Amino acid sequence: MKRLLIILLILCLQELLFAQNEYNSFYLKKEDYKSKVEEFRAKFSHNKIIPIDIEMECLVALSYYPELKDALIEFRWKDNLKSTMRMIPTSFSFFFKSKIKYIIYMNLNASETKLKINELSFNAKVGWLGHELSHVTQCHKKKKSEIAALGLKLISKKFIAKHERKTDIITIKHDLGYALYEGSYYVFNNSNVSKKYLSHLKKNYLNPEDILYWIQQYKKGES
Repeated sequence: MKRLLIILLILCLQELLFAQNEYNSFYLKKEDYKSKVEEFRAKFSHNKIIPIDIEMECLVALSYYPELKDALIEFRWKDNLKSTMRMIPTSFSFFFKSKIKYIIYMNLNASETKLKINELSFNAKVGWLGHELSHVTQCHKKKKSEIAALGLKLISKKFIAKHERKTDIITIKHDLGYALYEGSYYVFNNSNVSKKYLSHLKKNYLNPEDILYWIQQYKKGES
């Protein structure tokens, strides 16, 4: 029995070391992209409006979503959001033949959430921006009437949870699982985050353990 326990402990340690090494290999660092700013602007800024103070994070996130190359997307700072980030298709676009413009709002202050975006690492910010871009992917190929119907469904609290978790999984499938995980882990273990916001995250999004589970499921599906 003792020998079996030792073997199991060794296997668990090996799994933890493998997971840590894998996480480190996917960890995104801003300094790795400093020399690539012009290259990324040329490749990923078409039809995009991006604030200069978070430009690299947005461009790196966009690089994981080639299907959104021509989508009209604006990243915009906004006061008093009840969440850290939020994606909204512009409503006026529904009444014209023009393409829909997607706005990704980013919280300018922490009055509601008690979480400042700049608290998050570069890696985590890219992961969370990826989550918002995953929302865009779910609308981008839909007809305007289908997007409007999706908006009506989001009135339901049960549907919100299902939709947000699906969006997390889409983010994982775009290879931003570990970036998403870091942001999630930070917030779930941050005692300064408002209880209301933390409760909202726990009800509607994948928790850090769930994210790791789906990363492994996605990798199994690839093999």
